Amino acid sequence: MFIALCAFLLLLFQAPWSDIPGNVSVATA
Repeated sequence: MFIALCAFLLLLFQAPWSDIPGNVSVATA
């Protein structure tokens, strides 16, 4: 659980802020 949360946060932080909605959609697809 904790590792998954860290991986998700890392994905968000390394992504351009303007593209977060698109990246979240891809990650949850």
